Amino acid sequence: MAKVIVNINFQMDASQLDSKIAQIQVTSVTPYTDPEKSNDRQTEFEMNHDVDSFMFETPFTKDGRIRADPQEQWKRRTILHSK
Repeated sequence: MAKVIVNINFQMDASQLDSKIAQIQVTSVTPYTDPEKSNDRQTEFEMNHDVDSFMFETPFTKDGRIRADPQEQWKRRTILHSK
């Protein structure tokens, strides 16, 4: 399976993507440390260097609306692992 990284700052045209390859578009990630391993990485340098896991959060509403009052919004956390 080929891996392709597309660096874009705009909405991608889905018709130009290969349907045989799973793709994800992420605009920003933060380093993620498993809570069980966080004691091994105590300084800010250790938390942000030589990491292989990243996280991003996506807001959503349970009824599918795009916008809602803060008390009606939820966050979905996605964790990506690289090797």
